[in-house]
Amino acid sequence: MPHEVREMYQRAREKVDEKPVQSSPVDELPRTEDLYRRSAPENMQDKPSDEVIYQPSPPLIEPAPPIIEPDQTLGSLAIGLAVAVLLAGIVLFIFFGG
Repeated sequence: MPHEVREMYQRAREKVDEKPVQSSPVDELPRTEDLYRRSAPENMQDKPSDEVIYQPSPPLIEPAPPIIEPDQTLGSLAIGLAVAVLLAGIVLFIFFGG
């Protein structure tokens, strides 16, 4: 590391070490509703925030089970491969065996 860059790094590091980072526990942080109350205009502070208003509601009816059945391509692939090998065997027998 060049000497100038090292000096800059050390100065920055000293400043960081002088001011330790302080954080609050999560349960002491303000809620969104509290922040809204502080920042809302005076005539709107009694109204609820978007976080309270726009909550997902439960479904009105239960969703129907899916109509499409599970994909069974592995079984279909195995059957198709067996049929192809059988047909290839028959063709080879007819041309070379008969």
